[in-house]
Amino acid sequence: MAALLVVPLVLGWLSVGLDRHRGPLIALALITGLLAASFLVAAIVMSSRLRSLSKTFGTEAVLQFHRLVGLLTATLAVAHVVLVMWALHWPLHLLWPPTAPPKFQLATFSLVSILITTALTLTRRRLKVRYGAWRALHGVLAVVAVGGLALHVYWLHHLLKSVSFRYAAGLLLLLIAGVLLTRWVIRPLRTQRHSYLVEQVSQVAPGVSTIELMPTHPRHPGMRFRPGQFAWLRLTGPLGVFRDHPFSMASSATDRRRLSFTIRHLGDFTERVARLAPGQRVYLDGPYGAFDGGGPEANGLLMIAWGVGITPMMSILRTHAARHNARPHILVMGARTEAELLFRDEIAAMTDHLQLQVIEVVSHPGEDWTGRRGFIDVPLLRDVLAEYPDVRNTHAFVCGPPRMMDDVHAALLALGVQERQVSTEGFELV
Repeated sequence: MAALLVVPLVLGWLSVGLDRHRGPLIALALITGLLAASFLVAAIVMSSRLRSLSKTFGTEAVLQFHRLVGLLTATLAVAHVVLVMWALHWPLHLLWPPTAPPKFQLATFSLVSILITTALTLTRRRLKVRYGAWRALHGVLAVVAVGGLALHVYWLHHLLKSVSFRYAAGLLLLLIAGVLLTRWVIRPLRTQRHSYLVEQVSQVAPGVSTIELMPTHPRHPGMRFRPGQFAWLRLTGPLGVFRDHPFSMASSATDRRRLSFTIRHLGDFTERVARLAPGQRVYLDGPYGAFDGGGPEANGLLMIAWGVGITPMMSILRTHAARHNARPHILVMGARTEAELLFRDEIAAMTDHLQLQVIEVVSHPGEDWTGRRGFIDVPLLRDVLAEYPDVRNTHAFVCGPPRMMDDVHAALLALGVQERQVSTEGFELV
């Protein structure tokens, strides 16, 4: 990834032969333009579901970096245009597409696409833009931005005078084409060949359903995944590639053919999932993520979940119970009401197969509730961590709403748990 950002800059610098006659503003304009192009390519690569990236850094970290790189791309693109117009004393009407030459029209289209993408990303939730519509527009604008940028550079001819830069630009375009072809053509066609059938959809709590899937073909080996990972669920064929959504596996990793997902109904897509009938065909793209409870390096596991955030924890617990994992497990599960505490009976039964302690927390309890009240905070976690003889070798897994995860993460660090010992999986990956 570092090479993706640095190589075009170095080659561009060498290719144009920057010298005193060009002036510092032109040099700075060139640098900002090259970096903007490199960051744009990096942003596209990072958003293309590369398993190697999500496995190494975790999906949350990759997407956060993608957003940061997107902001840097927009900032550098604006800086490039301002510096070029200032250094060369070009009139502003060159930025107006109806009167501008084609090479400037394309630059404007690319810049506007980048700015619209950035603005929509920052305001989507506030404007209540549907995720599917935003995602489709996001993809179209990215293609316009890259296409406009490529043709802008081609029609300028300035950088392409260098053989080294032509090779670098060609390699970047091939990289983008390969990534996009894999993401939007090859992978959807592959998942089309390995479809799944809905076995059962059951409501497990108000507004929460569990969907159980089996491979369509009897010889399909199923999905190999690590407990805690997630997959993208698609309800239509390859042409519906914009209509999929990520969900954590809730099933045990020991049974690859029988997969289950527990989903809260929060929008159009999840409502459609709740209405699925047995026998309907769906498609999975996965697995993804580094929220892995299967690693042997920790002496114990501390799992902290709120609401439907219990889903990846169930995959970990079910897998460890099936494998008779002997390590101590502490599960802190919270919800708004007692009815929203999921899988209580199954978790209670797991204490016969696992060294498992369960702490339940309810923020709005009824009169009959006798357990802990409130939220998962520092005093509660201090009591929980006291159960471990050696906190340094404990690994904590946290899943829930963003505010909850931020608070729990900060509380764990304040109580002496190291950053490398905390794994998080947020609801707002999309």
